[in-house]
Amino acid sequence: MSNVKTLIWDEPAMPEELKSLLDEIGKFYSISKGEVDSAITVEFEKGGPEATVQVTLEGSRARIIYDRPHHAARGLGALLSGLVRDGQPYLEQTPFETLGIMLDCSRNAVMTVEHFKGWLRQLALLGYNMAMLYTEETY
Repeated sequence: MSNVKTLIWDEPAMPEELKSLLDEIGKFYSISKGEVDSAITVEFEKGGPEATVQVTLEGSRARIIYDRPHHAARGLGALLSGLVRDGQPYLEQTPFETLGIMLDCSRNAVMTVEHFKGWLRQLALLGYNMAMLYTEETY
């Protein structure tokens, strides 16, 4: 996140389904509740077209219109990564209901809970809504 400003969100105006997501992402990325000087205020609006996220950035205000919570997370990821340009709407449509990954934890590939949580945070920002651990039959 080299040149991305801090993103802020207003808790009372936030859809309930996104609050825990934003709290968790905010522990590791530049997004927080409240007010910060020279930050971009992010608003979320549920109700976009099916399997779609649209992000607009106008100066110090951004709006993410989403269909499902993982689309909102993907919009946030696009904003954090600098894919969204000021004054140019950013639109993504996902042709899948489930977008997931299977991580290999078989044999000596031991993953800690904290490491897996890191994967989940990053995958959420990419729009994933499923993660599985492959462990063979060794447990």
